[in-house]
Amino acid sequence: MAPEFDADRFRELVLYVAWRTRDDPHFGRVKMAKTLFYTDFHAYAAEGQAVTAAKYEHWQYGPFPPVLYEVEKELVKSGLANELRSGDGDEAKLIVTREPATPHIEAWHREFVDIKIKELAPLTAVQVSADSHDHPGWDLTADREEIPYAAALIPTKPSAQVMAIARRVEQAS
Repeated sequence: MAPEFDADRFRELVLYVAWRTRDDPHFGRVKMAKTLFYTDFHAYAAEGQAVTAAKYEHWQYGPFPPVLYEVEKELVKSGLANELRSGDGDEAKLIVTREPATPHIEAWHREFVDIKIKELAPLTAVQVSADSHDHPGWDLTADREEIPYAAALIPTKPSAQVMAIARRVEQAS
């Protein structure tokens, strides 16, 4: 049975990520989507329950929650955020108008988000997208197919370096 989507938590998480990245002009929709994805899937793997339980799909540029478009429009319409488009086509940046309250998001989830933001910030949107293609959930699904939360329990692919070491060890034995 799929986890139940929590719209309030999703909205709060989007606002939180937008607030934390407000001074980074390069932290747009792609990085936002990947931060949400990694947060939900990490929480599911760690606790058996996602933070928002949003539906993520296999899109060309990696896992994406389609509800993000609707939430962005809602936040702009309500005056909680402004959306700015960059020169990178569909890459949009959500600018939050004030620090958000996050009563539905636990402190450790916010800490995980902060860590993920720090990891993704120096990368380009293209790099973040490419890296997300290594997640087993994206790898095992087809275009626009929903990525099951159970994919969070599948170990990630070993790096090329780890595989090279494994091959050398295997050949030596």
